[in-house]
Amino acid sequence: MEKQKDIIKDILKDSKIRGMIFDFDGTIVNLFVDWSGLKQQLRDKFLINKETSLGKILIEIRDRFGANGLEGAYNLIRDYELGAIEKATINEDILEIIKKCYKKNIKLGIFSSNIKETVYYFLDKLNIRHLFDIVVAKEDVEFCKPEIEGLQLIVDKWEIDKKRLVFIGNDNMDRLCGEKMGIKSLII
Repeated sequence: MEKQKDIIKDILKDSKIRGMIFDFDGTIVNLFVDWSGLKQQLRDKFLINKETSLGKILIEIRDRFGANGLEGAYNLIRDYELGAIEKATINEDILEIIKKCYKKNIKLGIFSSNIKETVYYFLDKLNIRHLFDIVVAKEDVEFCKPEIEGLQLIVDKWEIDKKRLVFIGNDNMDRLCGEKMGIKSLII
């Protein structure tokens, strides 16, 4: 993390940067959710036989069971994510960077594959919710990362040139998403 922290500090020295978008789980906090257990429970509950990503499971649930099915799926996701709260850890280095960005009047946003309730729980717990101009979560988009739908919502709201934005995440899906959007991406 020390090398990435130095890279982020260098980015912050760049007076052209007007917005920073953060992934949530694995970047701001580490939730330690049992994702494979969650996917299996969703497949069992909604009779989905194929092994696939959580995003694709949700699309299939929506297509087969409509809004009620999707609501049931989100309730199960909520139970898994909020059930991991006690094990969660906070990335103090990223918190420090977020606060520095805010002081420099750099717009802050979150594009997360978690549900909004989980994101807001931690932002409130850390007393930093007010620092973020926009939060785009799982239920705000049809397609999960690496699709750009969530980043596009943020870019459209901010109306800032993509060359003046940075997306910070923790995995290959975040990197691919940022690259597809044409935004400088940093994986920590």
